[in-house]
Amino acid sequence: MRRAWLLFTLVLTNCGYVIAHNVRGIRDVDFKNQTFPFTAHTHIPDLPRRVRVRNGVYHSPHQEPSMTYTYFKVAEIVVGSLTGDGREEAAVVAIYGGATSDYYETSVYVYTIRGHRARLIAVLNETSVRRQYERFPHGPRSFLFEAVAGATRIANERLIVKHFAGGAHCCPPNVFTVQYRLNNRKLLVESRSLGRKRASDDRLRHSWEDR
Repeated sequence: MRRAWLLFTLVLTNCGYVIAHNVRGIRDVDFKNQTFPFTAHTHIPDLPRRVRVRNGVYHSPHQEPSMTYTYFKVAEIVVGSLTGDGREEAAVVAIYGGATSDYYETSVYVYTIRGHRARLIAVLNETSVRRQYERFPHGPRSFLFEAVAGATRIANERLIVKHFAGGAHCCPPNVFTVQYRLNNRKLLVESRSLGRKRASDDRLRHSWEDR
């Protein structure tokens, strides 16, 4: 019986389900102790294809107090309705990179509730946002960086993400905003805009800052 249950759990995990029992709504799911598929098209060594976070963080195997490791961190969780069906979805903002660098990338995992379980319905990787930025008019040698802290939102049945852009990574002058709507498990771009960074705009907390 135990072996059968473990097999059932593995099948659900591979299908994109978060294992969460007695869940009535998306707010009941503990996303800081779950497994996430790593789907970003970027080379980050030591990150497995399925990342298990505990208390919101995964560190690749390393000898303490070494800072030479790769991490994956649940940085923010925002909740709201993307479909208008009366149920809420969750957008889980994850950051990942090397602990010895201040550069990291961002992905947003979108979940809904189906059959009292959390179901992954879409993943928005930074590479996808970068493609939108590259299609948008901007100056030469202008780069896109990680998401702005607290700027990922679900509002009016839309997912809104904001990333730092332009200049150098230390001091980007702009913020690039993309608004998406969910259609048949696909995030479709509705609008793009580029504006000046505000004094209140801040970076998501880097992993080594949590030690």
